[in-house]
Amino acid sequence: MARSENLTGLTENFFLSIIFDFISSFFAVVFVVFYLNLDATRPANAQGSSER
Repeated sequence: MARSENLTGLTENFFLSIIFDFISSFFAVVFVVFYLNLDATRPANAQGSSER
């Protein structure tokens, strides 16, 4: 019994760490994309006109 309880706690911790890593990486990607969009829209026709 104690072994199964320990295993379920371990899998819960494992999934929590995976979810936390996914969320942190997702927010990092969103922040980078948002920052690049701001940087591209700030100079109107300096560099980012060739993107679209």
